[in-house]
Amino acid sequence: MPSTTRSDVSSESPNGLTTLKPDITLGLAHISFTRMQRTVLTMLQNVSCVLSEPYQSQIGLRFPFLVVENKGGAVGGNMLGAQNQAAVDGACALNIFGDFQSIVTRIMSQYNRDNSGTDQGEDVSMSTILFSLTTEGPLHEIWVHYRVGDEYHMTCYRAWRTTRREDAIKFAQALAGIVEWGRTNFRENVVNMLSQIEEAVIAGVLASMDA
Repeated sequence: MPSTTRSDVSSESPNGLTTLKPDITLGLAHISFTRMQRTVLTMLQNVSCVLSEPYQSQIGLRFPFLVVENKGGAVGGNMLGAQNQAAVDGACALNIFGDFQSIVTRIMSQYNRDNSGTDQGEDVSMSTILFSLTTEGPLHEIWVHYRVGDEYHMTCYRAWRTTRREDAIKFAQALAGIVEWGRTNFRENVVNMLSQIEEAVIAGVLASMDA
């Protein structure tokens, strides 16, 4: 079921939200893109159009598609705290991809108008899902993050207790499937959108959009 309750953001709550800092983040390696694609991503980052690398210190990771929030044991906290933080993580990751989709449409519209006098930019909006993993001790949950209109949702895909052999195997298989999806389908979507705007960005369309 999609989440329906509001998160408690009180600073006095042990389950309150803190500054976004997932324990583990998986995304697309900056070096996995072509030189031209890396240039475009850097230009978009520098003008704050798309913060595809969401860290202050550049670590070479773009477009996060899986975040991990770990609680319990030595790190303290509980599953509810992990879920609250994963909700923020997922919303931010969705915003990054949503900003990218929006800027691709805007760039192509501007580029077409500058070069042909038409204002037809292909709408690249598509349904996007991203993932988070929350853990407390042996309990592991995988959540799916998505948007419906302006609303953010997260739905629990499944929970596993990895002290059970069967659960441990199925959890590892599910996690491997997400990683493979990110490496193939998700990356392909990003690359396809980048290929649409490479020429336009290098030609200086960003400057004309700001003017």
